[in-house]
Amino acid sequence: MSMHELEDLVEESIRCLDAAPHSAERDVRSLIKSLYDFQARWDTGFTNFRVMDILLARRFAYAFELEDHPDYERLGRLPTTEDDAVLRDPSLPFDEEDNPEVGYVGVAGPKPLGDRRRLFCDAGSDLWKRMVEAGKLRGADAEPPNALSVEETAAAVMQAAEQRGDRDLIGKWFGLLGMKLGRRDLAELRGSPAIRALRAVACRVAANETDGFAEFAPPVEPEPGSWFALDPALDVDTPAPTAGEAEALVRELVLRVPGSAPASVAAWLRALPDAIASRLAAGESVALPGLATFTVSLVGGTPSRTAVNPFTGQPQVFAGVPGKPEVVVTVDGALNARLARKR
Repeated sequence: MSMHELEDLVEESIRCLDAAPHSAERDVRSLIKSLYDFQARWDTGFTNFRVMDILLARRFAYAFELEDHPDYERLGRLPTTEDDAVLRDPSLPFDEEDNPEVGYVGVAGPKPLGDRRRLFCDAGSDLWKRMVEAGKLRGADAEPPNALSVEETAAAVMQAAEQRGDRDLIGKWFGLLGMKLGRRDLAELRGSPAIRALRAVACRVAANETDGFAEFAPPVEPEPGSWFALDPALDVDTPAPTAGEAEALVRELVLRVPGSAPASVAAWLRALPDAIASRLAAGESVALPGLATFTVSLVGGTPSRTAVNPFTGQPQVFAGVPGKPEVVVTVDGALNARLARKR
């Protein structure tokens, strides 16, 4: 029986990464590869079609006509397994080592490919490599995903979830990682940038108090110094700016708005909202160290889609509706840490 909770976690994580505000440092394509590699370690099923629209848009999955398979001409058809998987050599029986599954055939549905059966392969797979060698994938599509550790992947998902206000997803990953890392020395673990990053997120949102955490963490009472005990003084180590640094930051923010040159800190602070809005409108994020980070997220909206025009019977692209931009404020963990010390 499949571990549906793990399948659901991977699906939630992919949807979160796709919907989170853009970050140049977040390699979503490689993160998706890492998530499916992680899922494959457990007793789970094949779930790619749950989010196929995202996988295609993020250039992780690629769709082809069945005739595009490199062996189609030789075989005169494309043999598949009973589960519609495509083997390394479709003409031979399945063998886990010598002839494993490397692709799959299926119907992605009316969005975005229509209802025909197509051949799919994932970036980094053996079939993907053959498609690259055949010249059917070029440029960035011919570059393999980067290898990421589970900790690096979890940190990226948790940071995206924090931007979207999804505490439960953060709690699930924090609890699940405890199954792997709970017996390791925490001081040693904190030497990893990924561990520091994900524990900082968990600490900022009190991940060990969420329903998601309770779903995945083992039923143990957190002991001081253990994986499950979050300590703002140790897990959130973001120094607050000095008064001079804060003043310089406000000055730099405001002076980048044409025509504004306030002469006092009070005037700078009054001008700050407009300065932040201008930076956000230009597609940037704004970080006030020790206080908060401001980003923009598109809420609602629908993507463009291809469907059959009922009047002509022909495929037609229907325009999507853009999402509404909303400001997302992520409180700096240092502020929560200072609050905890003063209580």
